Amino acid sequence: MYVEKLEAAYLVPMLRGIKPLLGRHPCYGIPKKLLSIDNLKNFLGVSSLETMVEDCIEVPKKTETEKPRSLSVPKEVSRQRDIALFAAVEALQEASTAERLLKCLSTYSQLLKAKGNDQQLSVDKFFTLQDDLTNTRLILHSLKSIGQRRTADTDRNAPDAVGEALRLALDIKQNTTS
Repeated sequence: MYVEKLEAAYLVPMLRGIKPLLGRHPCYGIPKKLLSIDNLKNFLGVSSLETMVEDCIEVPKKTETEKPRSLSVPKEVSRQRDIALFAAVEALQEASTAERLLKCLSTYSQLLKAKGNDQQLSVDKFFTLQDDLTNTRLILHSLKSIGQRRTADTDRNAPDAVGEALRLALDIKQNTTS
């Protein structure tokens, strides 16, 4: 059968433009009443929706020795907070180091542009530049040691490893600001 159009505007879809295909037998007989879905469900042996949902949902059995999940959540939250704090401290240190390096480059540029008129000012700028470069080198060295220490840790998720890394980062931050 060849169907030109299927109209879905009615409760039962209507077929329009039905033509038999060449070489096929045309449909003979009277169309029977359409079966309702309820009859088909019973005929096909389909189970009800409630039993299907009950079969799909598996309720875990609680044991008396098992800790409630709510007790482990604060520990996980505090661990995630510590990791975020460590990442923030490390990002601030990197930003501080970059800022110091740019300041050193700016001072060096000013030294190169300066004429030989004011020797004392040039000498003062040179010593300031040397101090800034020394501090920047120390900060870079400490950041490098943190990175090496962190990659050397086998279990970064252990509470002791995170705490030790935080203490080290805070010590370095205090040394940076002083």
